[in-house]
Amino acid sequence: MLFEQLTADIKSKTPKVGAYNVLMRETSEVMQALALAYGERQTYEYCLEQLSHMSNGNRDVMLKVFTLYAADCVYRDLGEYMI
Repeated sequence: MLFEQLTADIKSKTPKVGAYNVLMRETSEVMQALALAYGERQTYEYCLEQLSHMSNGNRDVMLKVFTLYAADCVYRDLGEYMI
């Protein structure tokens, strides 16, 4: 969704104001949101991967922590999901 919005904005705004202004001023918020979403996904995938290396007691606790992290990411961007 963010990637599609970013590419559409770049295509529609570049002829009007130039490539530099589009990338630095017109689409920077979408680009930053896309980078944040990518980083959050990478973090969560790494966390889930590390669960297999933990003992049962640690795994149970960390699974709750990782789930809370994922829920916070969704909650923070809940407005995007409502559209």
